[in-house]
Amino acid sequence: MRPDWQEPIAVLGYGVEGKSTLRHLQRWNFHDIVVLDSKAPTEALPAGVQGFFGDNYLKGLQKVKTAIRSPGLRPFFVPEIVEFQNCGGILTSQVEAAFALAGRQRVIGVTGTLGKGTCCSLLSEMLSKGGVAHLLAGNIGVPPLDAVEKMGSRDRLLLELSSFQLSTLNESPDIAITLRTTSEHLDWHASQREYWEHKANLTQHQQDGDLCVYFA
Repeated sequence: MRPDWQEPIAVLGYGVEGKSTLRHLQRWNFHDIVVLDSKAPTEALPAGVQGFFGDNYLKGLQKVKTAIRSPGLRPFFVPEIVEFQNCGGILTSQVEAAFALAGRQRVIGVTGTLGKGTCCSLLSEMLSKGGVAHLLAGNIGVPPLDAVEKMGSRDRLLLELSSFQLSTLNESPDIAITLRTTSEHLDWHASQREYWEHKANLTQHQQDGDLCVYFA
């Protein structure tokens, strides 16, 4: 099973998660791939993969139909990204792909300003002690698709999710946990209100019967 993405495909940001994305695209036998980043990598790209680097790297979006963004790349009010989407381009991410492949009913999502990693680590220990098969990924350091790749039929996917990762999410998990949320990353977000709104994507699309645990 692989995402239903149209080629050519751009890997937007080539850090840890971007390199993971490229690996999965190749494993799924996508062939028309470009890598876009403001910084050129120190190592050569795999054979057949084109790169656009430097100040004008986003011009590479003109050649693609799907772009998988890394979390740190802000997708809002960027002219090249706006034009890409206005022309029918699909902007997505590893988190969104993980929801699609694993199924939202198998995802436990955790967010908040502080304590996400600690909460997820404690939950992981509790799930293990309770005999609940699961994999831990997301902002805690494991790219979501790396965990999905290893999921068995009974595994849950426990995701630590930052506001960056939640910013374009249009689906919410079966179980959502929101810790105390104040303000952070205001050098990235346009305002505190935007930060809160992106955090709220974790629960905004929940359905009847879903569980939400939150700091009231």
